Amino acid sequence: FVSLHKAFRTIPVFIAGIKGSLGNMGVYDIRNYNDINSMNTTATYQPDISYSFGLSFETPVIPELSLIYEFYYNSYYYSYQSQVLDYSNISFEENFTGIDVPLLLQWNILKGDFSPYINIGSSFNYLISSNVQYTRNDEDTKSEGYRDPVNLDLKLTDSRNTYNYSLSAGIGFRWKNILANGYLTFDIRYSSYFNNLVDADERAENPEMVYSALTTDNVFKITNTQIFIGYKLPVYIAKYKGIKH
Repeated sequence: FVSLHKAFRTIPVFIAGIKGSLGNMGVYDIRNYNDINSMNTTATYQPDISYSFGLSFETPVIPELSLIYEFYYNSYYYSYQSQVLDYSNISFEENFTGIDVPLLLQWNILKGDFSPYINIGSSFNYLISSNVQYTRNDEDTKSEGYRDPVNLDLKLTDSRNTYNYSLSAGIGFRWKNILANGYLTFDIRYSSYFNNLVDADERAENPEMVYSALTTDNVFKITNTQIFIGYKLPVYIAKYKGIKH
């Protein structure tokens, strides 16, 4: 029986399933382009929640090494606050959605049903939409530029970079047979994106943003730290390996 077992391929051809994540977006490499009183403007970025869900596929190369390729719909948030012209308080929250396609190399540290792993690779991101909610409150009612409170809902997809790329790395584990015959997976992943979120050439093309909300987009990059939970099923296709002489 042992000899017969060794004569056939016994590792899965691929492992397929679903995954979802909850995380936190970060902002870095900020370049200030505020054209209005920029020397006296104080501004803060507040990273917020991110989430994603989609499909995950794994192709074992050898028992210890796998190729991971995934497809996710994702959504990220961050908020911004500043004061310009010494009396106007500006705040907004941006939500952008997109598709992430990670490609990772995974090292499965232990054999058996429970296997910790580490992975590293890259991810391609396609931006679907960017929606921003602006609020402007002026304190000095006697100022020549005073306006009643302003609330704007703007779509700024055209002023955001459509394509982005990231370096991704993570640690986690997969646990077989704890839930039916599949793999329960858990991992923590960090991604740092290379391209700016804002397209520098298009950052001031929306007149409502510039003149009503007194805002000109700064250029910055983003990071994302995510906790993934998933469930995968192995697919086996028996194949005779032949007799070795």
